[in-house]
Amino acid sequence: MEHRPKGKVTPPPSNSVRMDRDKLSDLFDELDRRNPQGSSDPRRTHVRWPFRQTAIQMKVCHLGGSQATFHVACRNISSGGMSVLHSSFMHSGTRVVASLPHVSGHNIDVDGTITRCTHVQGVCHEVGIKFLQPIDARNFVRTESMEDASILEKVNPEALEGTAVALIDSESDATQVQHFLRDSRVKLRLVRSIEELEAQFDGTVDVLLADHVVKGKPTASFLADLRQKGHLMPLLVLIGDARPESRQPFAGAEVHSFIIKPFDQTTLLRSLAEFLTADRDVGATLTSLPRNHPHTPKLDRFVKDTNAHAESLERTIESQSFEDARRIVLAIAESSPSMGFHKLAQIAQSADRVLSSTMSVEEAAPRLRQLAKVCRGVRRKAA
Repeated sequence: MEHRPKGKVTPPPSNSVRMDRDKLSDLFDELDRRNPQGSSDPRRTHVRWPFRQTAIQMKVCHLGGSQATFHVACRNISSGGMSVLHSSFMHSGTRVVASLPHVSGHNIDVDGTITRCTHVQGVCHEVGIKFLQPIDARNFVRTESMEDASILEKVNPEALEGTAVALIDSESDATQVQHFLRDSRVKLRLVRSIEELEAQFDGTVDVLLADHVVKGKPTASFLADLRQKGHLMPLLVLIGDARPESRQPFAGAEVHSFIIKPFDQTTLLRSLAEFLTADRDVGATLTSLPRNHPHTPKLDRFVKDTNAHAESLERTIESQSFEDARRIVLAIAESSPSMGFHKLAQIAQSADRVLSSTMSVEEAAPRLRQLAKVCRGVRRKAA
């Protein structure tokens, strides 16, 4: 006779610290009280977000060549690294590969190095991991607040360079933007009307900053039309509040981030820094691999394949083939990081996020064209 256990059977914890979701939540709350996620740290350059995961797979590469794979609980993440909980001490310098859940549903392997390990309680240790190449943490964390849009915590104004066009008709806002960028090397072109803006797209614009209202008229539909015409530069929008209903009209404009008014210099610089740093091509169209890296001999083949992906993406947009578009985008996202093109991978992941959420090549076309443009510019030169 078969005996069945009474009541609901609780599955064993799926992580090395043997804690279920409720116990982890209590512990994370306690750790956050001791050291809040948003607290300032002069050593930190990337914004941290809560990333509470009961279990993520992590492969550890020990000295001597041996490897071990287990599941750890995750506390937070940034574009530069993450914090996890493990059941034993781990040495600084140890290489790891974490399998992170992407917002679109699949997992992406990210290489990193352990930088710290501190005892928390019992056998539980908090392990700090630095990624070998920065990631776009927004591909793994669903952020609701527009203030969470920037991935950088600190920005040196002198590190910013490039060309920015600002569509702003408010004298006070325009003066403020000019003042905040005074110590940067950004070439700022201020325009006060939509008609003036259309004359600015000469191929040299790195980022567009636009107010949500100009001359008393909303700019959302005009900005969406720009995307349909193929103007794919990063777009930042100045907006009056953080409500979802205020953002919704810009759904077709492919806004990279919103900046809530009134804004300070730190907010503006953090938002612009992703697109106006001197090394913005490294990791996008230029590899970040050193010349003596073991993958460097494979660069010629990678460049040839990636340039070919540009043509393939253009064909998928014409044919509206969702399956082909997804296949190409995922191939770029998966192959780029190991070849030193982490920013290219981020652009591909962003395109995949739109494809996965809309199931439409037509709606994802602006991101696919942006990806194709970057793929076409990829070249051989090593760092």
